[in-house]
Amino acid sequence: MAQKNKKPGHYRDETERKGKVTSVRLSDAQYEAIQRNANKHGQSMSAYMANVASKEKTGLTPALIVQMQNMFNNACRVVEQNAPEEVDNMQKEMKKIWLKLM
Repeated sequence: MAQKNKKPGHYRDETERKGKVTSVRLSDAQYEAIQRNANKHGQSMSAYMANVASKEKTGLTPALIVQMQNMFNNACRVVEQNAPEEVDNMQKEMKKIWLKLM
């Protein structure tokens, strides 16, 4: 199978590649607010602005989604020890929730 990306260690799919560049004029207050929010969410200003502008406002950052998934996985492990038959139902319901959030 041929590698799509030429750069070694470059794993991003071509459909996810960000090849467009734009600039934005901001007031000092806007710049500081965006920078503060980006830092709070653990993102660069560019990533934060792209995520906020291109998605419905859910308040979910990639880091928060990972944290939620980890918590759900931990809950499934606990349930599996006590009521293994419930794990499948939990996973199906969680899948429905993820689809609504994304």
